Amino acid sequence: MRKTYKFIKVIGTGHFGTVRTAHQKDDPENICSVKSILKEAIKKDIKHLEEELFIMKSLDHPNIIKFHESFIDHRYVHIVMEYCKGGELFDRIVENEHFDEKYAADLMR
Repeated sequence: MRKTYKFIKVIGTGHFGTVRTAHQKDDPENICSVKSILKEAIKKDIKHLEEELFIMKSLDHPNIIKFHESFIDHRYVHIVMEYCKGGELFDRIVENEHFDEKYAADLMR
């Protein structure tokens, strides 16, 4: 992972791991997101992760984040995806308190 990508900054953390912005070492202008999931935290659900990655590989739609590639090292599964700026949808829901269909459509647009 670190031979190919350079991490820039952490943009989110959770129970299973961390999401960071990164870029390929030979292309610093092309920013992506890397979700690093601690293998120990998902060892019981590894089949679910494999299924999710298989589904992500098969999707190609302008409204769905694009999956680029994945890496597995001794501690983590790293999932490289398209970077979408704008923050977390969950934070917007909590901040707004009322989340109707029109607001969701405006936010996604």
